[in-house]
Amino acid sequence: MTDDAAPTNFADVFAEGLTPELRDEFALLGESVGMEQVWEFVLRSHVRILKPTMFVRVADKALISDKAFTSQFAPVVNGIPDIGRSYRDAPVKFALSTTGLMRASTAVYEPGTGDWPTRTTFNMYRSAGYDELAERPELFLRHIRYLIPDQLERDLFLCFLKWAVQNPDKKMTFALLIVGRRGVGKSWLSKFFKALFGAHNVLVIERGANVAAKFNADEQNKQLVFVDELVPDGKTAEVTRAIVPKIVGEDITIEPKGVDKFTTPNRYNIVAVSNYETAIRIEGRKDRKWLIVRATPTVWGADAEGNKTIETDEYYDQLHAWVKVGPNGEVSDEIRRCLWWLRNSPIKTKDFNGQGIAPMTPTKDDVAALTETTVESVLNGAYVDKAGPFRFELFSVEDARLAFVPDIDPAKRAAIDGEVSAVMEDIGCRRVGSKQVYLPSRRHPRRLWCRSERLLPKYLAMSTKELATAYRAEREGKAPDPVAQGVADFEED
Repeated sequence: MTDDAAPTNFADVFAEGLTPELRDEFALLGESVGMEQVWEFVLRSHVRILKPTMFVRVADKALISDKAFTSQFAPVVNGIPDIGRSYRDAPVKFALSTTGLMRASTAVYEPGTGDWPTRTTFNMYRSAGYDELAERPELFLRHIRYLIPDQLERDLFLCFLKWAVQNPDKKMTFALLIVGRRGVGKSWLSKFFKALFGAHNVLVIERGANVAAKFNADEQNKQLVFVDELVPDGKTAEVTRAIVPKIVGEDITIEPKGVDKFTTPNRYNIVAVSNYETAIRIEGRKDRKWLIVRATPTVWGADAEGNKTIETDEYYDQLHAWVKVGPNGEVSDEIRRCLWWLRNSPIKTKDFNGQGIAPMTPTKDDVAALTETTVESVLNGAYVDKAGPFRFELFSVEDARLAFVPDIDPAKRAAIDGEVSAVMEDIGCRRVGSKQVYLPSRRHPRRLWCRSERLLPKYLAMSTKELATAYRAEREGKAPDPVAQGVADFEED
């Protein structure tokens, strides 16, 4: 370059920030390139986003603050002959003064579309950068057959991956959790996902307890978030509260350093692994937000005592070898096969919908049993058995509390009733509108519930008097519900 004051490696650093096409074009200019020509490449390699105010480097979609832009390109504008005095040390001002700088009203992250979804929108998504190979990925499928031995759960795991690959422009409304013993290859999936989707499109959170802190600036421009090792370490509720909004949230707010915070559509899917079934709290057996599968309890190739063998090391060395990514994004043929197979293989499991309710699995049932509260456990069991007030089509929250919750401090009664309401809603019961009904042996009117959504229209059409009559008629001649400290009385006061 003609500016003798510039560092000798300026051209090398500058070229690293160019797209391959611009880099080749820049190299053809040789050593005699002037700063006016360099500046043209600066403009061509950046986009100015109006909201939030920032530069984006086209080559790697990195967010560049005004401060960073000035730091890198002040030598360029200062080396331009006859540049106006007001532009010296002010590359941001100089860039904004010309129409040669590409501009976008807003930035989005839309996998599966090009850099410019519209003439005024710039896409921050970068593809993984490799071609597919139209062959069956036998190594991958062999490992998944070993890793998730239950066929139903394995099929659902593969459906999750296929749906994510086949619908890159859509976000799943539930997350995937894989539970199982240490050392079988669960965490290896983080490397697999980085190779499959591109490392720049995957965020790996090394420890589940860090999830609340990590979910922010690191979330930007991600297709998948992998939470490695959720643990029940006293922060289970906090971690669950941090993850769940990210599963269902339509938008995320990003606060990168040096750039104003901004809101962008949430496009990433979440996969987590854990050695513990109690690592998260799910909302009972009908939880909508988690697909939970179980990993194998057996280490590959282990001897009769469960110790690793030479075969164990060879197996996992092979696994790690074919998920390794080269310095320029090169991947193995097996990863290329995986992408082709996941993109083109049909989703066979009936009614799998990535934007529906998380499918039920045997492991999810186990996790629900372990993590539900006493109230959840009792009410779930009673509902299935049609015990207590669940024998009937109509009942109140108070009926359920009196039948199943031991006598409590009156000061805590409202909180317990709130938990009972939440559980009843989760298991399928529905409030019968907002009508308050006077019930037998109750001094104050109560809101009634019905046992299922199917029954709701019938009871919504009734008056309060008709509801009271229906409630009483169901119980005539029936044994009263047991209560935690006695027997219910359905007679009038």
